[in-house]
Amino acid sequence: MTAALSNTLRQRKDAASGYAQFKGKYISAQDLTNLFPFLDQVCIDLSQEVLYVAPWGAALRTQLGAAVSILDMISDITVIIDKWINKDYWDAWFLICIIGIAIFLQLVVVYFQYRRLGFKRVAWESFLVISCVKPGVDAWR
Repeated sequence: MTAALSNTLRQRKDAASGYAQFKGKYISAQDLTNLFPFLDQVCIDLSQEVLYVAPWGAALRTQLGAAVSILDMISDITVIIDKWINKDYWDAWFLICIIGIAIFLQLVVVYFQYRRLGFKRVAWESFLVISCVKPGVDAWR
């Protein structure tokens, strides 16, 4: 029943209407609040707290961060191409080195995180890092 309350709250903008929908759907919740009238306010207060610290807010922040990270990599590649076209090779190589170091450090972290799961898993996660979509995949997971 707790999961049902959580799902109902996810569909509503405020705790009171989410709890009212939940109470209307589940007869046992109606029976409890008829027996103990103070439970209405307790459940609304708990619902407000659930909405405040909801895990789907964390998921949204993770997905937004992954999108920003991927867009940042696209902008970096665009700047490198622009520098190369304008024959500013020193700046282009500098940016390539910075991105290369960042990818290398991520590959080291991937190796130490997934080495116990076998070569295939390390290779797959390394591919995700090299293709610059690892933040998006991690957010999806």
